[in-house]
Amino acid sequence: LRAGREQASRLGYIRCGAHREPVDIRFDGRPAEQHASQGQLKLAFIAWRMAEAAVFTELGGEKPTLVLDDPFSELDRGRAMSLLSVFDSWGQTFLATARDDDLPLQGDRFARIEVRGGHAERVG
Repeated sequence: LRAGREQASRLGYIRCGAHREPVDIRFDGRPAEQHASQGQLKLAFIAWRMAEAAVFTELGGEKPTLVLDDPFSELDRGRAMSLLSVFDSWGQTFLATARDDDLPLQGDRFARIEVRGGHAERVG
């Protein structure tokens, strides 16, 4: 990543790193993409990212900020609530989600920001 920093700055995106490497997730020895539901795939990839974050925490001594785009899609309410408790216990987490009607994403634990017409406004 250090070697590609100048190129990334020039291009505006990173061309190398763990996020660009192929991942082979398997369930009972079978490729997940062929045998898992969309919800199972979502949870498997989030678990992989959380494991990475745990390694970074161990190596760096502090927890990285989690940034997740629509982590609750494809999940039923029960699984979404379980995942929400994992994020809540992690620390600083940014969630972008269109789903807030059945999840407790307001109150003391979360700041709610809506983006409309290109403007962000805190609403909760």
